[in-house]
Amino acid sequence: MFNRQSTDHQCQGHSFAGGKCADFKSKFWSKAAPLMNHFTGRIPANIEETDQGYNIYLYAAGLQKDKIVVSVKNDMLSVSYPGAVADTPKFVHAEYQTGNFERLFQLNSQVLTTAIQASYSDGVLKITLAKNPGTNKPLETVTVN
Repeated sequence: MFNRQSTDHQCQGHSFAGGKCADFKSKFWSKAAPLMNHFTGRIPANIEETDQGYNIYLYAAGLQKDKIVVSVKNDMLSVSYPGAVADTPKFVHAEYQTGNFERLFQLNSQVLTTAIQASYSDGVLKITLAKNPGTNKPLETVTVN
């Protein structure tokens, strides 16, 4: 019915039960599990910093672009999708969801909220945030004595 991929490829045939493969498994899941939306129900996000601002990339495949809501209130960026869960097909195996979700990002006065732009292409929502020049100061180094 569906292809279940093995996770033993890093251990070359050894099980994750013990030894070096158990170490790999604990390191892998400690980093990867929070990002996997089929385990947490959370839409995964990547945040990139550039000289001009920040880019937030949300992996949100299968959504209708006109239903995606991006808003700012109280210095908090909200990305939500009010998709109808009742219309979701009953899959035999499902690893991602296209139902309701909301992600919140604290802006900490670091961006110009009037210059936020968003685009949705190939299942990725890209939100561009311009840096606020009044609150973004260059990195200062501190001498350790």
